[in-house]
Amino acid sequence: MSRFILSPGAGDDLVDLAEYLRGLPAVPARRIGKALQFALKNLAQHPGHGHRHADYCEFSGEEIRSFVVGDYVLLYASQRKPITFVGVIHGKRDIDAIMRQRLG
Repeated sequence: MSRFILSPGAGDDLVDLAEYLRGLPAVPARRIGKALQFALKNLAQHPGHGHRHADYCEFSGEEIRSFVVGDYVLLYASQRKPITFVGVIHGKRDIDAIMRQRLG
């Protein structure tokens, strides 16, 4: 079984996302939800996937990676055991500003 942890910020992101999905028609809401669930579990099994963010790594002192799922970016500390997701952020948001605040 793949295990992972959600940081408080990532947990808040998922609560906000669930609220947003409740306002969508059922089919696209389920599609988005299932794609994100699959990615979270898959990344927990294979934490080396995704793009390494050197600037976040320097800022936080940890290896931070990202993986795009549709319009969302999953950001996670890949070397923690279990891995820790630090963000589930829509790609149109200011990801750099959000991450610097969370990692700082």
